[in-house]
Amino acid sequence: MSTGASHAPASYEQEEAHFLSGLAPGSRGLHLSTSHLVFGDLRIPTLRRAWKGLLREHETLRTTLVRQRGRLFQEIANDADVPLPLVDLCGLATDQRRARADRLRSEFLARPFSLARGPLVRAALVRTRPAEHVLLICAHRAVADERSMAILVTDLSERYAAALRGRSPRAGASSPGGRYTDHALRQREQANGPETRRALDWWTTTLTPAPEPPDLPGDRPRTPTPVSPSGNVPFVWGAHLATALTGLADAEGTTHDVVVLAAFQALLHRHGGQDRLAVAVPSSTRPRSAFDTVIGPFTRPLVIRSDLARHTTFRELVAGTARAWRDALAHGVPHSHLVRELNARRGPGRVPLCDVAFVRRGVAGAELRLPGTTVREQEVEEPWTHADLTLVLDGPPGPRVSGRLRFRTDMFDRASVRRVVHQLRTLLTAGLDDPDLPVLDLPWTARRRGRIGPTPGSGASTGRCTRRSLSGPGWPPRRPP
Repeated sequence: MSTGASHAPASYEQEEAHFLSGLAPGSRGLHLSTSHLVFGDLRIPTLRRAWKGLLREHETLRTTLVRQRGRLFQEIANDADVPLPLVDLCGLATDQRRARADRLRSEFLARPFSLARGPLVRAALVRTRPAEHVLLICAHRAVADERSMAILVTDLSERYAAALRGRSPRAGASSPGGRYTDHALRQREQANGPETRRALDWWTTTLTPAPEPPDLPGDRPRTPTPVSPSGNVPFVWGAHLATALTGLADAEGTTHDVVVLAAFQALLHRHGGQDRLAVAVPSSTRPRSAFDTVIGPFTRPLVIRSDLARHTTFRELVAGTARAWRDALAHGVPHSHLVRELNARRGPGRVPLCDVAFVRRGVAGAELRLPGTTVREQEVEEPWTHADLTLVLDGPPGPRVSGRLRFRTDMFDRASVRRVVHQLRTLLTAGLDDPDLPVLDLPWTARRRGRIGPTPGSGASTGRCTRRSLSGPGWPPRRPP
């Protein structure tokens, strides 16, 4: 990065990213990546000018994080030397070219960032044929979030189109109205205010005693490493389930996400027997319209707590989940403040209250548009995960319900997670068919219907991931007395 720089306090989102990065230096778990196939007449010098203009416009893309006197600061360079290199593979044979392109893509996306040295964003072009390129962009979560990547793609498209016409980008079209440093400063001003104190008091009441980590039926004991290689089990549920999902959500005045999360919590309850559960969902902290086009990390985990009493019906669980989500949003505080206030134990390499997560993906996506070309986005799998299990829904809601269950491969086998997906569909379908049935009476396996509880001695009350697989002896557990 450039030697000329200004300084500002880091935001709480940046502090969390810095902490997680320190737990697993060099891991890809905090990378955000895009990959686009570009067919046609791509003007590379023009694209490089657009890229340079993008970096000049968005100061967060010129930011590194440095620690001074025990505090974390943003160091914002006056300019950034972040090239857009081209790797030409046209001279290779077809099979070699494909293999080499895949290897370059993997290496580019996996290369670690240095939060102190930067840069924390990078891009590259791979030419696979004379009129075929792959555009790769990767950023660290210390300077971006999912919506920021969509803003980046939109801005790059506009700058490329304007440069082709020999014009400057439209004023205000993609220029940020605020500065990310303003967001960080406002957080510091509010941190010790009465509103934050009231929110922390509410969380202390709500999460005391703190929910234990879900007692998940792992194929192997949970390792103390903070991140793990991840696997994904995709699913697509058809129109009948999607229609029923809409029906119950509308009847309860809530959303698809709340209903699916309620079913997910019910399934966790059936596996571990715990009545108090916490699932982390990402929550936006983007303040107002002036920040609509600001690139930066505006996302933090929000803890959704559920209480499942013995006779709770699925409808009641949905209503309780909706209420818990609304209340959590109304009492937003930085996750690190919440952990400190609750004195929640992190455990070795563990992020408290974030062992299981729920994500709606793709709502804020954007298309890369480069005039004179046809662009096709390539999906980039997330090869690392901090959470033990993450239920990901593709969005926005439509005629089908699709997504994936992401898992730590050091804990779970794919076959076991595939069974969890089948169990979730079975339980959700039953809850939609008869939402006034008690959660403990909802079928969740093809083999058995009835109340399911923890096996004595299974460790359900300890929060440990015990060494019992979904298909092993004792599963499903016996009925409670």
